[in-house]
Amino acid sequence: MEPLADRADCLVPQFGSLVRGQYRVLCLYDRPPEDRIVELARTCSPHGPLLALYLGRMTEQRRRDLAEMCWRKHRTFLVIDESLVFFLCGERFKRLPVLFACAFPFTVAEPYTTTSSLVPVEMFYGREREREAVIDRFGSNLVYGGRQLGKTALLRDVEWRYHDAAHGVIVRYIDLTHGESIGVSRPAEDIWVVLGHALAAEKVFSGARTNPRSVAEGVKEWLGQDDKRRIVLLLDEADAFLDSDSRKGTEQTGHTFPNVSGLKGIMDATDRRFKVVFAGLHNVQRTARDPNSPIAHLGAPICIGPLLEQGEWRQARALVEKPLRNLGYRFELDDLPLRILSHTNFYPSLIQIFCKGLLKRLQDPNRTFFDFKACPPYSVTARDVEDAYRSDDVRGEIRHRFGLTLDLDTRYKLIALCIAHASVEQRPERALVEGFDVGWVRDNATYWWAKGFARDSSFEAFRTVLDEMVGLGVLRKTGGDRYALRSSNVLNLLGSKEQIAQALLDVTLTVPPPEYEAATFRRTRRGDPWLRSPLTAQQESELLARENGVAVLFGSAMSGLDRVIDFLRETCDQSLLRIPERVTEFRTFEAALRDIKADGPEGVFLLVLGPECGWSERWVESAVDYLRRKTSSKKRFLRVLFLGDPQAAWEWGRLEDWQWQKLADAGVRELALHPWREPALRRWMLDAGFGPHDNPEGCREFLRVTGGWDALVLKIGESCRDSPHNWKEHLRALEETWKNDSAWLARFGLVQATLPVLRDLAVWWDAPFSTGDAAEVLERPDDDPTLVQSLAWADRLQYARKVEQGKWRLDDVVRAALQAELAG
Repeated sequence: MEPLADRADCLVPQFGSLVRGQYRVLCLYDRPPEDRIVELARTCSPHGPLLALYLGRMTEQRRRDLAEMCWRKHRTFLVIDESLVFFLCGERFKRLPVLFACAFPFTVAEPYTTTSSLVPVEMFYGREREREAVIDRFGSNLVYGGRQLGKTALLRDVEWRYHDAAHGVIVRYIDLTHGESIGVSRPAEDIWVVLGHALAAEKVFSGARTNPRSVAEGVKEWLGQDDKRRIVLLLDEADAFLDSDSRKGTEQTGHTFPNVSGLKGIMDATDRRFKVVFAGLHNVQRTARDPNSPIAHLGAPICIGPLLEQGEWRQARALVEKPLRNLGYRFELDDLPLRILSHTNFYPSLIQIFCKGLLKRLQDPNRTFFDFKACPPYSVTARDVEDAYRSDDVRGEIRHRFGLTLDLDTRYKLIALCIAHASVEQRPERALVEGFDVGWVRDNATYWWAKGFARDSSFEAFRTVLDEMVGLGVLRKTGGDRYALRSSNVLNLLGSKEQIAQALLDVTLTVPPPEYEAATFRRTRRGDPWLRSPLTAQQESELLARENGVAVLFGSAMSGLDRVIDFLRETCDQSLLRIPERVTEFRTFEAALRDIKADGPEGVFLLVLGPECGWSERWVESAVDYLRRKTSSKKRFLRVLFLGDPQAAWEWGRLEDWQWQKLADAGVRELALHPWREPALRRWMLDAGFGPHDNPEGCREFLRVTGGWDALVLKIGESCRDSPHNWKEHLRALEETWKNDSAWLARFGLVQATLPVLRDLAVWWDAPFSTGDAAEVLERPDDDPTLVQSLAWADRLQYARKVEQGKWRLDDVVRAALQAELAG
C-alpha cells in the first residue's frame, strides 16, 4: 500500500486547492481502525468542515454509521478512503463534483446561501448570456432588475471569472451607493475620485487621480502599452449616481449626464477596451430608455429577471435539484421541484432561501427521522416541501426579500397593493389573467396617494412605471395596456386581504424620499454610513473648484470643525493635499506657499491651515498676493483654505470695512459650517438603517432635540450603531442630559465678549429680533460695537440666523444651552 500513500501525498494539496481553503484537510496515514473514523467525526469541532484522507477502506455499514452520526451531531466530515481515491483517479475530467457526489451523502452540509451578493461559483446557476454580454467589449453597458434577482451575484461572478491582472485584464466591482455613496451624500462628479483610487489600486497608474482628464489620460496610456489589455468597471447600485448626473448636467451646461458622457468618451477613444457597466434598479432601467443618455444606445440593456425565460427555468430547477442530489436527497414526486419554483417565483435568491429552509428541516433530528440502514439516499416528500413553505422563517424571509424590490419606490408598492387589493376583491383567477388597464391604475393610485404622483401623474408616466415593474419581476403584461401581478404567488407574498388594506393605509402616511441636494447633502465616510462630512456637497465643490483661490471656513466643534481635515483627506488626492504642521508664524506660512512646486501633479492642490496656526488677515492677504503672481495653468490649480474656530471668527469680524472690501474684491470666499437640514438628516437616517422614521414628524423631532448640530447628531449615531431601531430612546436620553453637561456648551466655543449679549437674548427673546430690539433689551445704543459685532459673529457661526431682512432669531439649541448655563 506504500504506492497508494505516495499517491495520497499528491492528492492532498490538490483537494486543498480545489475546495479553495473551505475545508481543513486531515491525513490519517497510520490507518486507524475503521470505527475510529466515526469516533473522530463525533469528537471533531462543529465549527468548520473537515476533510479526512483515510488510508483504509470503509465498509457500507461504517459509512452509514458515519452518516447517522453526522446527521445527529450536525458535523461536516468528508472521508476519502482507498476506494474513493481509486475511483477519483480513474476520472478523466473534473474530480471535485464527483468527490462531492460520493462523499456528501454521508455527512451534512449547507450549500445554499441567503447572502445573495456572495454566491459561491458552484452555486451560481444560469445567466450565461448575461455574463457574456457584460464581459464582451461591445456588449451592453446597462444591467437592471429588482432586488434579490442576482445583479450583484452576476457582476461578482464576472469579476471572479475574468479578472486577471497578471495578463493585463482588470475587472473591478464597485458599489457606488453603499460603498461610495455617489449620488446619495456625494456629488456625481466624485465618480472620478472613486475610479481614480480603484485604478491606482490595480496599478493602472501610480497615485490616485481625481478628475476626468487625468483619469482618461492614465487609462489611455496604460491600455496603449499592450493591445491585449482591458479594463472593465462593474458599477453596481448606480441608480443614485445616474439620477444625480442627469440633473447635474441640466443645471450647469444644458446637457444631461456630463459624467456619464466623460466615461463614454474614454470608451470610444479606447475602442471599448475600457468599458463601464452600470447595474441597478429603476433609474438604470430609465436611463436605458432615455434618448438623452449617452449610453442608452450602447448595446441592449440586460434585464435580470426570474430564471424563467429562454429555457432558464431548467437552470432554476437545477439549482433546486443538484445541490440536494449531491447531499443524497431525492424528491419523492417529479413535480416537487416545480412546486418550489412556483413558491419562489423562479427568483434565484428566493430559491436559495427556500432550499436552505427545506434542508434545515431535513437535517433536524427533532423533526425528521431517516432509517440509516437504508439511507442515504433520503426521500423528500410533498409534506416536507409544504411544511418548509409554511414555516415562519422561510415564508417571512421570502416576503421580506420580495418587499425590498417594492421598497425601491413607494409608487411600486402602492400600485402593487392597488392591483392586489382589486384582485382579492374580484376573482383572483380572472384578475391575474385579464389584469387592469393603465387608466384604472392611475385613478386608483392617485386616489390613495396623490402626493406621491404630484410631480407627474400623466398617463405616459404611469405606463412607464408599470413597465419598470414588469422589468423588476413584479408585474406582467396581459395584452395591450393591461397589467397584472406576475403570478398568484406574488399575491400571496403581499399578504391577506386585511394585510393588503392596512399596507395601503400605511402608504398614504409616507412622504417621498429626499432627493439629492448639493446645498444640504453631506458626504458619507467611506464604508461607514453613520458618519457624514461636516461640509455640504456644495461647500466641497466650492473649496475644490478648478481655479486658483483663497477661502476662509468658520465653524466650531459643535458644527464639526474638528472633523473637516479628516474628510478632506478622504476627498482629496493625497498627492494634492498639504496640511503643514508647526506653522505658527507668518514666515513659515510664506515658506509653505513657496514650497508648492509649479510642476507638481495635475489637479487642484489644496493647502489647509488649521485654527491652531493662529492665522490672521495678513496671512489671507499674502495668499491672495501669491496667487495673483502665480502663472495661470489649465491643468494645475492652487487653493488655500483657512479654518477658523469661534475665536478666529471673532477676530475676523473686527476688520474695518475697507479691509472687507479689499478681500472680497480679491475673490476671498467666506464659508461657514451649517447645522444639518431636514433632507440631509432624512437621508442619513435612511442610510444608517433607523427604524420606521420616514415621516415628517419623526425627523422634526430629531431636529428639535439636536438642532441639526453635527456633534449632537453624530452622538445619536454613535449610540444607535448597535440598536438603530431604538433611536427615539437614545434621542430622549440625550435631550435629558446634554444641557447639564458643561462639555457640550464648551463645544460652541462662545467668546467671552459675546456672552452678555447672548445670555440676555436667550432669556428675553423667543422670537425674531432686530438690532434695535436687542439694543432696547440690553439698554445699549443701536450702534454699540460689541452688540453689532456679537450679532454678526453669531450670524457667521449660525448661532443666530437671519429669518427676514434686518431680523435674526437665536438658534433653539444655543438658547437652551445658554439658559441651562444661567440656571446652573
